[in-house]
Amino acid sequence: MSFHRIKSSIIGASVFLSILLAVSPAFGQSEHVESYREAVQRVTDEGFNQGNIDVIDAIFSSDAVIHNADGSLASVEDFKHFIATIRAAIPDLEATLNPLITSDAYAGFRFVMTGTFENAFVMPDGTVIPPTGMPFSFAQNIIVRFDEDGQIVEEWDAGDNLSLLSQLGVIPMPEDAGSQIVDEPATDGDDTIAPGMEVAHRDVVLRVFDEIINQGNLDVAEEIFASDFTHREGGEMYDLEAWKMVVTTFRAAIPDLELQPDIVVAEGNYAAVFYTLRGTQTGEMPLPDGSILPPTGASLELPSIILIRFDDNGRIVDTWDEYDNMTLLGQLGLLSEPDA
Repeated sequence: MSFHRIKSSIIGASVFLSILLAVSPAFGQSEHVESYREAVQRVTDEGFNQGNIDVIDAIFSSDAVIHNADGSLASVEDFKHFIATIRAAIPDLEATLNPLITSDAYAGFRFVMTGTFENAFVMPDGTVIPPTGMPFSFAQNIIVRFDEDGQIVEEWDAGDNLSLLSQLGVIPMPEDAGSQIVDEPATDGDDTIAPGMEVAHRDVVLRVFDEIINQGNLDVAEEIFASDFTHREGGEMYDLEAWKMVVTTFRAAIPDLELQPDIVVAEGNYAAVFYTLRGTQTGEMPLPDGSILPPTGASLELPSIILIRFDDNGRIVDTWDEYDNMTLLGQLGLLSEPDA
């Protein structure tokens, strides 16, 4: 079986909850918000942690559209198959979500699965991936939309399929690879602020994308970000100066870089943003191994979701960014398929 078929089979079933819509803000509370929160929690607790697959049919619309991190589509039946197979392969699977942000017909959250890969993982096409006996951890940032009947009608996730495939043993794990799970959002304490800040927070988010990243005006970062700001991406953590360096490096490698925020879901001191990175790699790009990728002329289109936490002064203090490195490397021409 080719690497491409293995990759497609896993990714086709490896989603939880998410959505892709037209550009739109999502803030303000609808009368159904609590039922939306309960539905998302039930999928986590009853579906993933208890193995009650029937709960999916109660919460998802039968024609729900699932957008995978690589742009492919999956059905509700694919999703149910994934829950069954991942629970069989990882008997001690524990799924958590935090924070859970709800607004209007939307919910955004960070979803994390951990456990030990102890049993074979059976692919949708029957291919068996032998267990590694190694710890497993996989995080996704997710946004979902509900219909007027309170069912999930679309989902879209952002997670690193390169990490997923590596941990399942489908592709080699890099020797210097660290855990994808790093410094997760706190679950204790009162981490909310007075309601009514959602519009202001959305405006701050749009300034980050427009002024700082797309225009390269790093001078405004000091007024938007807290002094103790921390950015998390791909198992790494960056302070404000390091993050500004990443922005500068990407803008040099991709001079026409544009990040388009398509959905902003805001509640309290959190926001979840679905955005798409677009551009052409016409400059040198540093790679994680220290090498330099010369200009390739490759066109990039990378969907992502970032989770943002604001402090009580309205400044950004924490971010968790997720996207699919498999898709990025493929678009840069850095992935090759071995022979079948």
